[in-house]
This record gives sequence, structure tokens and C-alpha cells, in this order.
Amino acid sequence: MKISVQAQGVMGANCYMIESENTALIIDPSAHTPMLKSFIEGAKGKEIFIIATHRHCDHVAAIAELKEEYSIPVAVSEADACGLQSTADSLGDYFGIRHKAVSPDILLTAGQTTFGDLPVTVIFTPGHTEGSICLLIDNILISGDTLFCLSIGRTDFPTGSMTAMQQSLARLFCLPDDCVVYPGHGEATTIGFEKQNNPYYFREF
Repeated sequence: MKISVQAQGVMGANCYMIESENTALIIDPSAHTPMLKSFIEGAKGKEIFIIATHRHCDHVAAIAELKEEYSIPVAVSEADACGLQSTADSLGDYFGIRHKAVSPDILLTAGQTTFGDLPVTVIFTPGHTEGSICLLIDNILISGDTLFCLSIGRTDFPTGSMTAMQQSLARLFCLPDDCVVYPGHGEATTIGFEKQNNPYYFREF
């Protein structure tokens, strides 16, 4: 399995491109960049999927364009599907990031699923939004805007909740210490490092 990352858009959100023998995943695309175009064209013959970790515009802005151009199926949690269809719900109106509306093809539920030949465990992690998810693939966690290196996602946007975030972090901190965390913004980290250093690690939860 190969993983690539590109910080995209004015807010520098991380778009992850993951490729296995027969499958390619595009996670949180906010811009249709030359790198993303090259990845898609290089994955011809493989099953390609787009996954959104949550509803916000800096993680979904390019999804409609990519689906329209390449007919790629789109997956998101049911609670955050509204962000693909409304710039009000994606906060695109608030941040001035316009995007087309698109309907998801797959509504994700918690637990293990497969995308092509790639097993993926969907972990529901509300807090940043009510429908935020993380994706566990082997020993790699795509954490969206739930867990960052030395920080966490904001909980003051609509549908955010610090109480829900604390419960979600407790689930993530049960993962192995050597699990590599690829967040929605910033650099990669590990669960072990965050348990030792993240000021939002509430050990009582």
C-alpha cells in the first residue's frame, strides 16, 4: 500500500491518496490539482473511491468536480452528507469557498468495510462535526479534523461538541501506540506520541 499527501486549497487541508494493488482512495479533496489528476490517471484499471472524513468545505470542495469528470463513487457518513450538497452546511458560505452540490453514493456506517480489495475500519468520531469519521487502514489512521499533532479539531462550529470530542478521542487513544496518524491539517504523528504530549488527551475518559 502506498500513501501520498498534498495540502490543498486556501486552508491547506490534507488530501490523501492511497493505492493498493487493485484500489485507489482519494480522501478529502478540496482542489482538483495536477497531482490529483496524475494520481487518478495512474490508477486506471483500479477501483477508485472518494471518501470525505466530514462535511466541511476545505475537505469536500473538489468532490463534485471529480465525480462529474471521472465518475468516481463518493462515500461519507450519513450525518455529514449534507455538506456535499449545501455550501451552508459545509461552511462554504462562511469561508467563501464555493463548490457544486453532489449526492453521495455510499453512506458509511461504523465498523469494517471494504473499498475494492482494501479493508477499511470506519470509526465514528463526532466532535468536530456530528458525522466526523476516522479511517483505520492497517496501522494507519486517517483522522480528518478529529486528531492533529499536538491538537484537536475545533468544536465551536455547528454540530460540534467538546463532550463528543472527548469521547471520540478516548476511542482513538485505545489504538496501538505505533499507529501512524495522518491528520486533516499539518504533519503526521502517532497515537503514542499524542498520548504523551497532546494537551487534549483526557486520561480520565
